[in-house]
Amino acid sequence: MRRTVRLLGVWTLGLAMLSLGCNRGGSNGVAIVTEPEASGPVLTPVEAKGYGTITGVVTFDGTPPLMKPIAMGDHPHAPHCQSKDLMDESWVVNPTNRGVANVVVWVKPPKGSFFPLPPDAQKTWTDEVHMDQPKCAFTPRVVTMFPEYYDAQANKLRSTSQLLVIRNDSPVVHSAEILGSIAQNSSQITTIPAKVPGGKPSEQAFRLKSDRNVMTVNCSLHRWMRGFVWAFDHPYSAVTDANGRFEIKHVPAGSELTFSVWHEQGQLSVPKTGQPITVPADGTLNLPLTIQMPAPLPTPPMPMLDPAGSPDAKSK
Repeated sequence: MRRTVRLLGVWTLGLAMLSLGCNRGGSNGVAIVTEPEASGPVLTPVEAKGYGTITGVVTFDGTPPLMKPIAMGDHPHAPHCQSKDLMDESWVVNPTNRGVANVVVWVKPPKGSFFPLPPDAQKTWTDEVHMDQPKCAFTPRVVTMFPEYYDAQANKLRSTSQLLVIRNDSPVVHSAEILGSIAQNSSQITTIPAKVPGGKPSEQAFRLKSDRNVMTVNCSLHRWMRGFVWAFDHPYSAVTDANGRFEIKHVPAGSELTFSVWHEQGQLSVPKTGQPITVPADGTLNLPLTIQMPAPLPTPPMPMLDPAGSPDAKSK
């Protein structure tokens, strides 16, 4: 079964990011933000009639944007950062197959339902998700996580104990500031010391919550550094690789799910605000996708001026 979905980018007009404060890691090196336990109507589990796989390639439609060097000015760390040929990675497009990297894809359960915690035999997630800072940039730039799952018996979210670990493998000091939703992931910021020559990388671990919004990761010492984290309450997500390819394994089959897509350069939409899909049992659903550069916002017309310098009455 093959299905092609065309994605059209639109500008995100604004994003308000508020924080209630910051927490630093304790003696165990884990920064923890607490929130009230989930409550509300009890959800019903998605009935899995077997399991399948979702694969695909996200390709760029049109002339791919060029990656540009990052301007650092007279920043004291510029000699180190520029020695790594640092480029703006807002768009990373493979010149051979036009595959787009750093696109996040995931599925949503039907309304009022949830994905049960998969058995150990179907575990696809790791205990830690890593981001490194070897070249004054977050590598990888985009990651997905599965930090929580829904416990129907307790009617609340429980932790999977998965951690986000940010490492500093460079000879210059960095910081990590994570901004998410106030209720789920309020501001966390910490300094990550430079790597000691011949030593191990410095690192900081963060325990996050599942979040309906994307989280940003910034370095307050190098303002051009930017990363993104999507944290779900299920493991059915993926980030496209350098060739634009993705794979989501062990997806519950037989139920109509919603396929969702995100890229940092704009809010991407699929037809009917989310493509409905049904994964075949013991099979593969292939979804080749295309993405375009968002169209620029129209420039508002400037008012005409009369010779005296005041707006022309005809332009009012």
